[in-house]
Amino acid sequence: MGKKDAKKHSITKKYFLNFIIIIVIPVLLISFFLNMAYKNIFVDHYSEMVLQTMEQMSIRIQDELNNVSLKGAMIGNDSEIINLVSMMKQSEAKGYRLDLSNQINSKINSLINCSDDIYSVIFFYKGGGHYYFKSPLKENEETVRKESWYKKAIQNRGRIIMPEGTNEMINTGLSQKQLLFTMSPDILGDQNQVEVVCFVFMPKSIDTIYAKFQNHRMGTGLLINKDNDIIVASNSAFSKEDIKEYNLFNKDYIEKSYNNILFNNKKSMVYTYFTNNKKWLMVNIIDYNLLTSEMNQVMLYFVLIYVVIVCLFVIFAVFFIKDIVSPIKQLISKMKSVQKGNFDDRIVVEGSLEIVEMGESFNIMVSEINKLMIERDIQEKEKSKEEIKALQAQIQPHFIYNTLTSIRLMAMIAKVDGIKNMTDAFMNLLSALFKQNNSLVTVNQELEYLNNYLYIMKVRFDELFTVAYDISDEIKSLHMIKLTLQPLIENAIHHGLSKVDRKGIIKVSGYIKEDYLIFDIEDNGIGIEKERIHDIINNQRSEDKKSFNHIGVYNVMRRIKLNHGERYGITIKSEYMRYTKVTVTLPIIGEGEEK
Repeated sequence: MGKKDAKKHSITKKYFLNFIIIIVIPVLLISFFLNMAYKNIFVDHYSEMVLQTMEQMSIRIQDELNNVSLKGAMIGNDSEIINLVSMMKQSEAKGYRLDLSNQINSKINSLINCSDDIYSVIFFYKGGGHYYFKSPLKENEETVRKESWYKKAIQNRGRIIMPEGTNEMINTGLSQKQLLFTMSPDILGDQNQVEVVCFVFMPKSIDTIYAKFQNHRMGTGLLINKDNDIIVASNSAFSKEDIKEYNLFNKDYIEKSYNNILFNNKKSMVYTYFTNNKKWLMVNIIDYNLLTSEMNQVMLYFVLIYVVIVCLFVIFAVFFIKDIVSPIKQLISKMKSVQKGNFDDRIVVEGSLEIVEMGESFNIMVSEINKLMIERDIQEKEKSKEEIKALQAQIQPHFIYNTLTSIRLMAMIAKVDGIKNMTDAFMNLLSALFKQNNSLVTVNQELEYLNNYLYIMKVRFDELFTVAYDISDEIKSLHMIKLTLQPLIENAIHHGLSKVDRKGIIKVSGYIKEDYLIFDIEDNGIGIEKERIHDIINNQRSEDKKSFNHIGVYNVMRRIKLNHGERYGITIKSEYMRYTKVTVTLPIIGEGEEK
């Protein structure tokens, strides 16, 4: 992997990337959706609370209107008051009129209990003229008689007509709207000179109801009619034109009870509720941002706390990662140095226990590799020395080989077959010694070298011994170290059979046992004392300098272990004056595996 990729996938970047993907982004998303869900839940609960409040307000307003209607009906149906007012029209004497006026005022005050809400009562006479209680008429009488509410009162004689809109019937000096309750008395027959009674109601009590229920989280409260007249308002934030523009009496608004609309380019919650027999509409408008300001503030605090926590975690992560990444980078640098062959490099690691242990393990590993490299070099040198020592035999090979070739030709000319065969056997042995290109041969080739050697030994010792073979066919194509068996046979002849008077027998067996190639060489010679067996296998001084190729039992053992490892080698069993059995254990090396 190149440097670019290595930087791209560095621990630090991957750590912070995973931190952002796994922690930061999910937490922010969860917080956002939780905040939105909580806002929706809050708005729903708030809406239920507002609608319940508006329902209570509607009941209170309706009660207040009913109370005023009841008082108006009591006055309009009071025959004494109507009679006194009728008499006022017919009388011209000032003293008498004053007395009648006092009686009328006293009667009306007793009925309305001196209520401040009924600001004036105006009696309109049949045929023209009027009498007022408290405050005089502001508008022209003829104009008033043409109003729709006046005609409606006449059409519904004996009934109180509830107000639908506002009027300015009298001079009050106040900014409050005036509500008119009207009634056409249906009593006294012809004696009744009163055509319509008008009760001017100042909605102070309704203002009180709004003031009681309004707070900073109730927004702006309005009471409007179908003509978008504002009857009562908790503040002056909205005008009749604003109400008319948004048409709050619209059917869609009314059916949904509360809606999200834009008021003055601000998202607002609008709540509606009917009152006064659906002639008036209660409206509550609150800025959505104001409504959810506390939640937004909590969310802001949460985000700030979260940012602080993330910053603290990043600071912690920087120091934590530095404590890990810096030693790892140092370790990588040393690894690259070792990769180039600098096995003397060591790393000094500081930091957490795990990093220190990793550095120490790396140092131990490099030391072991260096040690193994040195041991390998030593083994290779020893192996080379052993091969050279085994194969060159400290003579000039070409000179001997050419001389023997000449002797063989002379024996053939003289027809001396014994000399010819002897020379052939010796030349084959020398050929095996001088071939240095491969130290492994097949079992068949090894047996040929052994037969050539035994032929020479039989001629020399005049049939002192015989050799019996028991070689499994399955091993003949396997490979083994060249001239492994010959030194062992030579040792059996020189040190075993030559020192007894009986006919010598050498048995050579070859077979596979488990995962090993086994050769057994057994003779009936003089045998070996037990205390000398260890020295023969392990002591180099046991090498016979007079042997054919200077390879003793110890060197055979060394060659096997150098080539194949400590699992393989030679074992000796012997009983003095009876027998000696040498077992050679080798690996199974098939065709194509000799390298």
